[in-house]
Amino acid sequence: MLQKTPDPSLTISRVETSSALDDFIRAPWRVYADDPAWRAPLLFERKQHLSPKSNPAMARLEHAMWVARRGGEPVGRISAQIDPLAEAHQGSGLGHFGFIEGIDSESVFDGLFGAAEAWLRERGANRVQGPFNWTINQECGLLVDGFDTPPQIMMPHGRPYYGGHLDRLGYAKAADTFAFLYRGEGHDTPTMRRAVAAAKKHEGLTVRPLNMKRFDEEVRNALMIFNGAWAGNWGFIPFTDEEIDHAISEMRPLLTADMGRIAELNGEPVGFAILLPNVNELARGLNGRLLPFGWSKLLYRLKVKGPRSVRLPLFGVHADHLNTRFGSLVTFYLLQEIADAFVEQGFDEVEMSWVLEKNTALCRINEHFGAPAYKTYRIYEKALP
Repeated sequence: MLQKTPDPSLTISRVETSSALDDFIRAPWRVYADDPAWRAPLLFERKQHLSPKSNPAMARLEHAMWVARRGGEPVGRISAQIDPLAEAHQGSGLGHFGFIEGIDSESVFDGLFGAAEAWLRERGANRVQGPFNWTINQECGLLVDGFDTPPQIMMPHGRPYYGGHLDRLGYAKAADTFAFLYRGEGHDTPTMRRAVAAAKKHEGLTVRPLNMKRFDEEVRNALMIFNGAWAGNWGFIPFTDEEIDHAISEMRPLLTADMGRIAELNGEPVGFAILLPNVNELARGLNGRLLPFGWSKLLYRLKVKGPRSVRLPLFGVHADHLNTRFGSLVTFYLLQEIADAFVEQGFDEVEMSWVLEKNTALCRINEHFGAPAYKTYRIYEKALP
């Protein structure tokens, strides 16, 4: 399906073939050709993420994707999707956009958003939020600050001009999220020491590494705590059983016991923290390809050389202990244990992301921890008349 635009050299077409999907995946290569901070994603991983057979979150969505081409070359892309789970939690009439990339061109952004918004209106959407690639539990947010450093695993990159195009098209801020950067020398602060000392005195409270012999159970328990802990957050949707199973299979080859911590009260899990190695760092220089030699390089960097950076994407304290002194102590204790682990393993930095701007308690804890907010991601919204 080809759409005409006021720019005769530009076409906007819906992704309906495997070759069009390849163009959709490859569009960022043109956008970031001269950006040293961009990291090319692994092509096989992107194809899995964009396949309903491989990605259970995508399987439940009604969705469409478009590619902008100029002279036959992909210069931009966008998706539009309706998530029944998001509507169940946030009200009917909600649509999302995602995967937005494009060269700095008004006609490219106008054409892409015009196609996505028209598709959403046809399906009864009266408001749109994004970017979500595909859901808030996957990649989300538009980078608006922190363009000079590479993105971590499962975090998007962006161009500084993206926000200006969304502003021009009538989009406004719905929520900002932060990425905080931990370095080994910054975590041992007086506030941390006092809080952790108090936590260790709490009867029955312990923090331990992951039990790899019960890996599936450990991760399942952690994600169930996550669902309860974050249920009151802006934009929340829970991980489904299918998504939890998928997350378990994806994390298993990446994690060791020391990459996670489980907090228990009298033997029952009350909090967790899970680190992921920064695959974006490991895939540097592969240009998205694992053949002919990419596999061996990736495995060597993961298993032998190891990454210098990791990300803390999954963290939570049981809903029964939210907004309590005990919950704060568990949070400090988990963060201290994770910090000690990454120092012992020789990591240079840990990114904790993402954290909602309105989550002032966790933002303050990061500040006490000596971790600055070094990237900001914005989720936009717009009414669809």
